[in-house]
This record gives sequence, structure tokens and C-alpha cells, in this order.
Amino acid sequence: MTTPVYYDSKSIYFEQKIVTLSDDIIRAVAYVKVVFNFDVDKIVRTHYPKTVKPSVPDDLEQWIKFNKLNSDRLNKHLKLNTLDKKDLDQKSLVRND
Repeated sequence: MTTPVYYDSKSIYFEQKIVTLSDDIIRAVAYVKVVFNFDVDKIVRTHYPKTVKPSVPDDLEQWIKFNKLNSDRLNKHLKLNTLDKKDLDQKSLVRND
């Protein structure tokens, strides 16, 4: 079962639940983030003006923060690796004769 639960200017967040049919027990819950190249807030306000923006669920808010921190850390690591590679490439161009 997939349900939209929140949106911001760039994304819509869906909650997905895996439920067994025989006993109706929720076996897993996951969030999915779908990113768009347009302003989601603006589209909703324009086409669905009576829509009340939902508040972000606490667990989703923590997941969004985690993803941001993790992305920042990975980007920092990539920048450091890129700088190291450039430095190595420049050093390899200098001859030590």
C-alpha cells in the first residue's frame, strides 16, 4: 500500500507498507522520496488551492535529516577525493629531473 504523506518544494514523500493479506499485519514500512525538477509547492497551490499542506511526520523528518547529513558527508568526501586527484595529476606533470 503506497500513500503520499508529505511534500516540499522539490519532492513528494510516500509511505509504503507491506501488509500480508491473510492476517492484515504490516510487515514493513518504508519511505520513498520522489524528486521533481519543478516547484511541487507551487503546482499544488496552483492546481489544488484548497489543499492543506500536511505536517511532516516525526519519523519522516528524522529520515530527511539523516539523508541530508549523509549526502553532505558523501559530497565532502567526493570533493576531498577530487582535490587529491587534481593535486596528484599536477604533481605527475612536474618532472623531478
